Amino acid sequence: MKNFSLRVHPLFLLTGIVYLIAGRGFAFLASLSAALVHEVAHARMADIRGYKMRRIVLMPYGAVLKGGEDISRSDSLLIALAGPIVSLLFAIVTVALWWLIPEAYHYTLDFMQANLMLALFNMIPVFPLDGARVALSLSKKKMKTLRALRISGIVFSVILLALSIVSAFFEFNLSLGVMAVFLMCGAISGTEKEMYVHIMSNVAFVKSTVDAIEFSHIGISEDAELFRFLEVVKPNRIVTFHILDRDMKEIDVLGESEIKDIVMNNELSTRYKDVRREYR
Repeated sequence: MKNFSLRVHPLFLLTGIVYLIAGRGFAFLASLSAALVHEVAHARMADIRGYKMRRIVLMPYGAVLKGGEDISRSDSLLIALAGPIVSLLFAIVTVALWWLIPEAYHYTLDFMQANLMLALFNMIPVFPLDGARVALSLSKKKMKTLRALRISGIVFSVILLALSIVSAFFEFNLSLGVMAVFLMCGAISGTEKEMYVHIMSNVAFVKSTVDAIEFSHIGISEDAELFRFLEVVKPNRIVTFHILDRDMKEIDVLGESEIKDIVMNNELSTRYKDVRREYR
């Protein structure tokens, strides 16, 4: 199973340089750490629900992702909420740490603020933020909603840019300008490489008609998670799965078509024994 690729957008690097020049390099590192935690939460939830990211383009306040239009509403909702929820939890845990170790405040304040910003900012319902994906997952007219969310993202980015320019006459707010560019890039860009794809699209249940086909018998524990079954499926191999209990006794024999049906209807982190009754 192919993992997603992570690409750093030039704007992210440019922001880092600007922060270093302004003497805020530590704040940039805190933002980088918070952004990675945020996106890993999205990717992990996508993995649990049976989806993979082809690519994530890391931006200063999140990532440019294209997805949610072609997956189920419940999956899209859970994937969208995973990032903000985890960011908020990290912010809360960091504040709790201050009660236990007051000295940590000076070293973790930027990290807490970055996580809190990611949690709150990303829930604004404008594309490509997570709030837009939540709205999209709840909409019955997805394409119409998507167009409206893209337009709102462009409008909101213009507003933020204007506020950033105005702030120059008082105390320049770099973050507003960076947010504006981030939103504009996300609202007008994105390719099929940033879409969520179901992991089943990368599993070779369709066999090669050119190469020789190997017939294999694999023993696997009933405690195994469903994704473990997919790891041995290959285009030049037809697998028969022998399910074993804790005493190493065979309790089920399944073909690839049966495994495919089970995987398509359950989370990949589900253990076989927890869904066995529904299919036997």
